[in-house]
Order: sequence, then C-alpha cells, then structure tokens
Amino acid sequence: MHNRWDGRKVLVTGGAGFVGSHLVDALLKLGSEVTVFDNLSTGFNDFVNRDATMVLGDCRDITALKEVVAGQEFVFHLAAHADVRRNMQNPRAVWQNNVDATLNVLTCMRAAHVNNLAFASSGIVYCGKGSKETDPLDADSIYGASKIAGEHLIKAFQLETGMHAWRFRFAGLLGPRYTHGHVADFVHALQQHPDHLTVLGDGRQNKAYLDVRDCVRGMLDIVDDGFDGAFNLTGGQLVIRDSVRIVCETMGISPRVTYGDTAGGWPTDPPEIELSSRQAIELSRPIGESVADTVRDLVSRQARHSSTPQSLPDATARRARRLRSH
Repeated sequence: MHNRWDGRKVLVTGGAGFVGSHLVDALLKLGSEVTVFDNLSTGFNDFVNRDATMVLGDCRDITALKEVVAGQEFVFHLAAHADVRRNMQNPRAVWQNNVDATLNVLTCMRAAHVNNLAFASSGIVYCGKGSKETDPLDADSIYGASKIAGEHLIKAFQLETGMHAWRFRFAGLLGPRYTHGHVADFVHALQQHPDHLTVLGDGRQNKAYLDVRDCVRGMLDIVDDGFDGAFNLTGGQLVIRDSVRIVCETMGISPRVTYGDTAGGWPTDPPEIELSSRQAIELSRPIGESVADTVRDLVSRQARHSSTPQSLPDATARRARRLRSH
C-alpha cells in the first residue's frame, strides 16, 4: 500500500508536547523528514525523538516561523496554550498563543506555498452542547473561543488559497507523556498527601476521552483518506469518579475522597462532553487502561526526575541548545 508520508518533509509545531511527540514518532516510523518547532513552555526535549530536527522557537515569532515553514510539505499545527482551567488567568496570552500564532502559521504557509495543514482543535468548541461535526460551535471559555477562532481563520484561508486543511477536534486525551489535566492533578495531589484527595466538582462529570496513540493514528488515517474538513476524534466516555478509582488502584492507595457540590469542576467546565464522529477510530485499548497507563508513566517520570542531580529545567535547556545546533 502507498505510504504518502515516506520521504515527506513535515513540520510539527508543539512537537515536544504530549500529542506532538507521539505524532513525531509515528511520522518518523512512516519515513517522514520531521522538524519540530516548540518553545518548550509545556513540552520537553526528552519527549522529542532524536531522529527529528528540533528547532527551539515560538509560533508568535513570525520571522522564526517563516524560516522553519519554508521547504515543508505538510504542517501539523499543535502548539497551543492548552490548560483550559487556568486560561482566564491570562486571556491575552491564550489569544496570542492560540489565535495570533495560528494566523502566523497560515501566513507563513501561504508565503511558502505549503498547502496542507492539520490543526489541533478541541471538543470544547461545542461547549458540551453538541457532538457531531456539523453541530454549531459554541464556547464558554477563552480556550474554546480561541479554538473556534483558529478554525474560522483556517476555513477563510482555505477559501482564499485553496489549501487543504484538517481540523481535528480532540476528546480529552490520556497516555504516556501526559503533562496536565485531571489525572496529573490527582497523581500529584496524592503523591503529596496519599491519605486524602479533594476533587473539583461532584465527580459525575462524564466526558469523551481517547488514548493519545489512538488519536495520532486516527489523525494520520483521516489525512490518508484524502478528504479534509472537521473531524471529532473520540474513543469513549469517562466518568471522573471512575477515573479517581483507577488512579488510586494503580497507585496502590486508598485515600479518603472528598467531592464538591457543583456539576462542573470550575465555572466554565462543562459537566458533560460527548462526541460522535463520522470517522471511526480503531481503538488499541479501553479508556480505563489508558488512565492506568497515564498514572504509571507520570509516577515513573517523577521518580526519574527526582533522582536526577540537576534540575529538570536546566537539563532541558542544555539539551535544547544541543539539538538546535544540529
């Protein structure tokens, strides 16, 4: 079967992050020449495959971005300010990282005549009210609003330039290299106080989730099909109380768990997100196994970093400079 990625020059913005680093691994296995462009604000160089070219940079810097986009054949734009719960602490930074940066990517692609883009959007664009790709977009959070704006920018560039663009609306993602989200919050809290856990919300939040490895495979399969547009990427539903149970079982502890009395975990947190997709994804593992995998990876990484004599930021910065000089 023809492999459209073999020998292809692919840029992954945010390629040192959770999803991006798994995507880089998959593209390299398919024979692509992969360049990672990341500012390491949430990603880690330790996540980046050594066979990729690492460029330390920020999508808000259009001069640096223009240089790295030139000569590419496909761009996966995954870089974003992604911590939904804390987005209102600095909404301008969210907008600059998620909207202005996306406009920069599109502008640089047009200048370099790069005509293929895959964009990481989110199921949050439905605000918990929709599930199908054709449902109206809505947002109660600055993060959701920024993703909707990014999608509309992409659609406008498609109409103006004829580019091909895939907008992937992710469910919540889990798996190795997970950096932030409710499972990380639970693990870190329990490492500090293994006898008790306080959960935001009533624990009955029921949201769509997907293993990151299935997400990456789903993205590549959809692009291979050739039909662009908006696609939901989802695997199954996860209730927070079930997640708490799996986290505690995997860590081998039995804490006292205290739940809140609100349906959502914070003011703009939709208590339910259900996604359906016209493009089914072949799942490699049940979502409960993904929760357990995530916990084991978080604990293992924390143990490795704790045993390292130098601080993680210093080690990361030194390695980033070495990679950049290659």
